[in-house]
Amino acid sequence: MRARPGRLLALLAGLLAACGAGGTNGEPGATGASGAAVDRAVSAGRGASTARAAAAPAVASLPHGRLVWESNRSGAWRLWTLRLPDGTPEQLTADEPHARHCCAHLSPDGARLVYLSLPDSAGEYPLPTETGELRLLDLGTGEEEVLSPAARTYLEHRAAIWHGPDALAFIDAEGYTVSRDLATGKQRRLTRRPRSEYGWLIDSTLHWATAGRPTFSPYDAGTRTVTEEPRLAGCQPYFSADGRWGFWTAGAGGPLSRIDLATRTTGTIVAKDDSRLPDGLDYLYFPMLSADGRLFAFGASAGEHDHHSADYEILVAESDPETLELVAPPVRVTRDPGVDRFPDVWAEPLPLGSHRGEAPLTVRLRAPRPGEWRWSLGDGATAEGNEVEHTWTHAGRFPIAARVGGMTEFAGEVVVAPSRPPAAVGVSLPEGGARIEVTFDEPVAARPEASVELGSRTTIEDWSIEPGGRRLVVRPSAPVRRPDRLLLSGFEDRADRPNALPETALEIEPPLWPADREALQLLWQTGDAPNLVHDPEEGVDRTIRLEPANRAHLDHFFRMVTGGGFFSTGEEEGNRLRWALQATNELTLELTLRPAVPSQTGRVVSFAGRGGENFSLWQRGEVFGWTLRVGSPRGEHPDASIEIGRLPADRPSHLVLTHAPSSTRVWVDGELRLESREVRGDFFQFRTLPLTVGSRAGGGGDWAGTVEGLAVWNRVLADEEIREDHLRYRMLTERRRVIAVREAEAEVVAVSETPTAQSITPYTRALRTVDYRVERWISGEPEGERIRVVEWALLDGRPLPAPAPGDRERLRLERFADNPQLEGLYLSDTLGNTQPGPLLYAPGSASR
Repeated sequence: MRARPGRLLALLAGLLAACGAGGTNGEPGATGASGAAVDRAVSAGRGASTARAAAAPAVASLPHGRLVWESNRSGAWRLWTLRLPDGTPEQLTADEPHARHCCAHLSPDGARLVYLSLPDSAGEYPLPTETGELRLLDLGTGEEEVLSPAARTYLEHRAAIWHGPDALAFIDAEGYTVSRDLATGKQRRLTRRPRSEYGWLIDSTLHWATAGRPTFSPYDAGTRTVTEEPRLAGCQPYFSADGRWGFWTAGAGGPLSRIDLATRTTGTIVAKDDSRLPDGLDYLYFPMLSADGRLFAFGASAGEHDHHSADYEILVAESDPETLELVAPPVRVTRDPGVDRFPDVWAEPLPLGSHRGEAPLTVRLRAPRPGEWRWSLGDGATAEGNEVEHTWTHAGRFPIAARVGGMTEFAGEVVVAPSRPPAAVGVSLPEGGARIEVTFDEPVAARPEASVELGSRTTIEDWSIEPGGRRLVVRPSAPVRRPDRLLLSGFEDRADRPNALPETALEIEPPLWPADREALQLLWQTGDAPNLVHDPEEGVDRTIRLEPANRAHLDHFFRMVTGGGFFSTGEEEGNRLRWALQATNELTLELTLRPAVPSQTGRVVSFAGRGGENFSLWQRGEVFGWTLRVGSPRGEHPDASIEIGRLPADRPSHLVLTHAPSSTRVWVDGELRLESREVRGDFFQFRTLPLTVGSRAGGGGDWAGTVEGLAVWNRVLADEEIREDHLRYRMLTERRRVIAVREAEAEVVAVSETPTAQSITPYTRALRTVDYRVERWISGEPEGERIRVVEWALLDGRPLPAPAPGDRERLRLERFADNPQLEGLYLSDTLGNTQPGPLLYAPGSASR
């Protein structure tokens, strides 16, 4: 452990004294400390060359606490701090040549700070394998130690999560998530495998994980694995300290959103154009919540995006820990042309505490020390004595105060929610239906007579309420494969006066497709589906991801659209698939596809790469075919192909291909098209390669079209299963609403600026708007003579050619609002006045 310079010690000592560690008159937690005392201590401890104070606005509406953030206002990235509500910004970490300080995170008690020191050679946001020193700064003594000489960030600038006052989790140099006990120095791995991308940050309850993209994925501490959920739009996810909430930036420049992790219900904390935002600061990023949930901090600019040069300022607002909603307007606490970003905030504890529950709520309050105390209870009631008990009969937020001798006042609050019974808000079937999980909107308890039954009369082997009370776990004697009903009775909430859950019948709907998941190894229905595959070895479900590259993207139904690009699993998933197929030497590939044109040459699905080709589904001209690398260990017949024939380009086709060592069969739209015994052999020659859609891994053999409903089994599906899957997938597609398409000939009037990849980092994909003068509506509902159209501007960081004013184009258009897959992408709109009528989208612009 090494000591900081003397000026920093003076700074920190002043901060600690003013932040209420000892309170006024030496009383723990007493309010009333002066922010000016902090400023004087800072100025006394710093030389004139390093004192970089800026005038702070009046922020008396905020409670007492501490704010830290990273800023380049001094010319280098350093950590800064100020005392809430009215302190002056001061540089917290010392100048250090060739280093950038980032990822500040305060301990739950506000006594320590963990942060990362990155070398200047690291990217603006570090690449997955770049590391820096993870440091722990004691805010009482000014001493600092290196917790890890090489630690990583997740995607963007968060690097650690506190698991208590003396423990935290971070990502080590290899990509493992590790937990460190600060008292003993002992570390243990929280993940079984390192993550090759940005690693997982795991919350303090050991239930949730995120890697910098907002998945808010379940974490299983027993198996040390993460079941990755589908990604939500946006970035910068994090967790509340109690593990109830996730929050994140839900799109380019906002909004700042929340997710109830138990129910997956989402909502908005601060809207992008929120009327409560001051000074035109409505472009939002970098959200963070205090450990007690009472303060919410974030960065905002006046419409600028660049995280490394735009004028972001820090705003702080009071928040309700139970709802994660703001209870007062955000207050601007910094004013500097530099970049102020990634704040963390700590709220000084209320001496009388924060008490919550449903009406009527009875709370017993105790004074900090003996004396003649007078109490104000917020609802008009008063009381006297060292200890009082009071019942709040109706809902509201009630500030409470205790005074003695007219000189010292202690504060607290009581928050009372309306009285109502609990409700079941979700039911899911993890582990392929071997478990049923019911989620409630508040903690529940079971009465002695509580019962759980299935309408099918299937035996319930066991059921239990998880700690925290918001999830009921039910284990039936056999996996749930067909629709059923779960019957609940005898449950109640945990209010002072419990409210009973009415007898409840929950409809259980297993996934419609595929019909049977036995031996399912890979699943990708659409980009917004869970796409879960059960891993029997690890005992958890895992999400299959196919990432787009080059010009590949998703359409309005979240189907893969290829042509000039591809989707790929990566080699880790390819390795799992290889070994699973080699274990049985059987294979079923199922997908629904539609070629963009009747005749082309390319690979539709390819389990291939530089190491060769395990199998591929291809199109050559108008003919589709299937190639397998099969044969004996001696290399006989290493590759074999069969032609499938033509598939229509005017509608989707459901295709199933199966292979066993002695037979290969092809089904189209639920009918057997061909059976061949010419492709014989096993999968001994298979190699570890990625599975790719629309090309070969790394490019080459591009195929243009749409693909969805992709699945791979390491067994041969029975005839009736194949027919059932065809019917079920057709039912899924028939449920979709019709997306209106119109065509027009139009002249370009003006084009928004095309952003650079650097200016929108960490995004690599962006849209822009184009104004058109319509010359002729060819088909569909006309939208007027002047239209504004959204088109692709950047794909994988590469700019797409922009039209020029005067160009004439034939446009195929959909309403932008009908394309939810575009939510969260950066949209460049520099054209000023909005054209009348709805915003439109040109899906074909990806292939401009």
